[in-house]
Amino acid sequence: MKIEIMNHGYNLDDKLKTLLLKKLKRLDKYFGAETAARLNLSQQGGNYIMEITIFAEKTVRAEASGADMNANIDLLIPRIKRQFRKEHTKSIAERG
Repeated sequence: MKIEIMNHGYNLDDKLKTLLLKKLKRLDKYFGAETAARLNLSQQGGNYIMEITIFAEKTVRAEASGADMNANIDLLIPRIKRQFRKEHTKSIAERG
């Protein structure tokens, strides 16, 4: 997956960037290596907001906010997987 990381009022350190890329790499089996994704990181007050948009056949988007960016990625991955499974199941049902 080709991942573009955008920061809005948040300083991304190398440790978090490595963790994000590692965890998002797991989504390759669902979307493929050539799929584009945009990850937005921002901070509003004491809240950290992480939003991911994956531009596949159907655009998939998920957002998480909390006191810790590391926890946000753990919330986003299952949301994206759930949306993918839902769309995939729908398309199979429509075909057959």
